[in-house]
Amino acid sequence: MRHPAPGSIRPRTRSGCPMVAPSARGPPRTGCPEPSLAFIRRAIGPGSVEVPATPQPLQLTDTSPLRHWPERERPRERLLRHGAAALSDAELLAILLRTGSRGQSAVALAKQLLADSGTSLSRLLTTEPEQLMRMDGLGPARATTLAVVVELARRVLVEKMEDSILINSPEIVKEYLGITLRGLAREVFVVIFLNAQHRLIRADQLFAGTLAQTPVFPREVVKRALELNAAAVILAHNHPSGLPTPSEADRILTRTLQTALGHVDVRVLDHIIVAGGSTIRSRFMGSCEAGAGSVDVPRHSFPVHRAW
Repeated sequence: MRHPAPGSIRPRTRSGCPMVAPSARGPPRTGCPEPSLAFIRRAIGPGSVEVPATPQPLQLTDTSPLRHWPERERPRERLLRHGAAALSDAELLAILLRTGSRGQSAVALAKQLLADSGTSLSRLLTTEPEQLMRMDGLGPARATTLAVVVELARRVLVEKMEDSILINSPEIVKEYLGITLRGLAREVFVVIFLNAQHRLIRADQLFAGTLAQTPVFPREVVKRALELNAAAVILAHNHPSGLPTPSEADRILTRTLQTALGHVDVRVLDHIIVAGGSTIRSRFMGSCEAGAGSVDVPRHSFPVHRAW
């Protein structure tokens, strides 16, 4: 009978598995494999083992607060990593809103506000704060934040107009008037006063009226032009109704102001109407082509000088 060599017999556990020599990393362990979950179930019986559920990845919905979103998906982090141009309108608005409302993330709230504004970002941002506060999720703090953004954009455009010869930069004028007049609930009349080199002196809102009309007094326009020593003006007003066609009253007003200002050697370069998403102007801006969203009124509509 062959006997095992000395030292070749390993101690075994009660289950019959040989023990493995201890290591510096921990206590002795067995040479048997770890029992499988199926083996444990068969050995102990069905229903006797509670197995923790496997963690599921977070499912992001419009109700999930931004702090629960993966960092790479949060609007602020995406802006820092990829730039503002990479973000959607809703994501940019969410950064301004900072938080959502009950049951909504900031992004979901931003999408709702855009939908309530006809998916028009300009219409939302140019809405007066009193009207914004009537929208769900917007209180005084958020409404004033949006108003501040628009005012900063307007001042940037004023700086651009001050640095430009406006006869060569009609698009800047259109942008300024669009952000100034679009979205207002009442009709407003604005006059842009220019010097002899057609550089901006000042842009003034001279008159404000109702939804359908604004009383404009030619004497006050002439008086202001003389005070500022203006050599030319650009007239502008809005149509809150959204109807882009100039009325007969608009045409009469243009001719009246052209005559009154002409007596003091101040030229009317153009009369611009902002209505809905359109900017309506006469055909006397010779250096400018009609852009998207603009409507050219026939030449007889605004019989102003052809200097522009």
